[in-house]
Amino acid sequence: MWGLLSILVIVSSVSASKQPHIVLMLVDDMGWNDISLHGADQIPTPHIDALGASGVLLHRHYSQPSCTPSRTALLTGKYPIRTGMQGGSLNAGERRGVPLDVPLLPERLQELGYTTRMVGKWHLGYTTSEYMPLHRGFDSHFGYLNGQIDYYTHMTEQKVENSSEVFIGLDFRRGTVPDWKDEGKYATELFTEEAEQIIRQHNKDRPLFLYLSHLACHNGNDSIPLQVPSVRQNTRMFRHISHPKRQLYAGIVKALDDSVGKVVKALRDADMLNDSIIIFLSDNGGMPVPDAFLANTGSNWPLRGTRGTVFEGGVRSVAALWSPLIKTPRRLMPQLMHITDWLPTLYRAAGGDPSALGLLDGVDQWDQLTGKSTKSARQEVLLNIDEKAKNSAILQGHWKLVIGTVQGGQFDGFLSDPGRSKEYPSYDAEEVVKAASNMGIDHDLTQDIVLQLRRKASISCEVKKKVNLGTPACPELCLFDVHSDPCEIHNVAKKHPNLVQQLQTRISYFQTQLVPQTNTPVDPRSNPVYFNNTWQPWLD
Repeated sequence: MWGLLSILVIVSSVSASKQPHIVLMLVDDMGWNDISLHGADQIPTPHIDALGASGVLLHRHYSQPSCTPSRTALLTGKYPIRTGMQGGSLNAGERRGVPLDVPLLPERLQELGYTTRMVGKWHLGYTTSEYMPLHRGFDSHFGYLNGQIDYYTHMTEQKVENSSEVFIGLDFRRGTVPDWKDEGKYATELFTEEAEQIIRQHNKDRPLFLYLSHLACHNGNDSIPLQVPSVRQNTRMFRHISHPKRQLYAGIVKALDDSVGKVVKALRDADMLNDSIIIFLSDNGGMPVPDAFLANTGSNWPLRGTRGTVFEGGVRSVAALWSPLIKTPRRLMPQLMHITDWLPTLYRAAGGDPSALGLLDGVDQWDQLTGKSTKSARQEVLLNIDEKAKNSAILQGHWKLVIGTVQGGQFDGFLSDPGRSKEYPSYDAEEVVKAASNMGIDHDLTQDIVLQLRRKASISCEVKKKVNLGTPACPELCLFDVHSDPCEIHNVAKKHPNLVQQLQTRISYFQTQLVPQTNTPVDPRSNPVYFNNTWQPWLD
């Protein structure tokens, strides 16, 4: 009898210590209001909603204002100011990247025995091969290197500063080899098929880290910025959306939501789901202004501002997590979390000791995510310091200080589509329940639970569609209470001068830690015409 008990104890211990598979899905420029679980009826997202409703929907997850800084923060666990990667995102052919002496998340997970796979967007530099994914901790990479590609041709176009010249070339590869054969295939579907194949072929004796970094919901090239799998089907499905660009954007989101369902089903079919952690994140908010640079018409309603700004619409990002390791699922997580937190959090979940990682800005949030602790792991987030634009923001508790503005303040207002109309199809909680069951993540989810969580996740503010359009909201500084005023309507800086001074002092402290921005002009030597019309590490 004692021998049997000993065997059971050993088996239980081995099972409990098994390293989980980690699937991190990062999407591009998705607005707060673009998942239907946040309250809008315009674009149904049943699979994304099912992840949040069956797992944990993160209500106060913050990112950086734009692509490259957010990806830097995610994979380094450090604020971008530590590496000079703050400010604007990388242009194609720009001679910079995340410093080679800074370890990235996949390198950390390789140390713990993980197989590491990357699919999709890199956007962290490729001046030489040493900066590319295969030299930064990934065992494989299928995707692209720059900020965006055409959804079908997989070409990247880059305007050259102070010139009428435009560099154009293929930006699609498997490992180091350019991939011409997949031209004409829709990028979201290609990345989904690759992720499914990786999961099917994975040796389950080793834990898997799959970083699925989607092109969606970013726009493509300027010539055809918004592309969908089928225009005819898209028009029929989203005929309730009157704005033609927003209608196309809805199709991009639909394809992305379908992708989430397929990837999770692949885990289920491979018998890996019950040993997995699945994360869904957006790197920043959307750009709702139809004619703006890199506009995708993503909606951040009712949050103020757009991608590129430090207002809530730019940096309060969509985030959800699902795993059987969650002790208290089906909940909204109100604790403050930043994109830098994922590195120490996932390292801990993978069996590592975060204290061995050295100086990080990210903090371990595993206990908060799983429900083991309700105590906040962090009280402060440095949202940005852009020393060139003279714009910065910091969040302490529910107080947020914004100093200066970007691009003359033209995107500081409420510019998004509310996504709420009696003419839109009503929210279908039953579809979310079905999606959860079909993916195998929750067979007991109910419509009532979904609707209750949706009510909690919806942010309501008395705002007009356009406020202060073209006028800086904070030409000098603003203080907001984002708990009682999440839409940042009321500047209360004059009422709390001591608090303003305290937060300014903290920003000044971080400025002493800042590595100057490393932005450079597009290098003419990177022109794809020199490399068989492909984007390549041009200084090898």
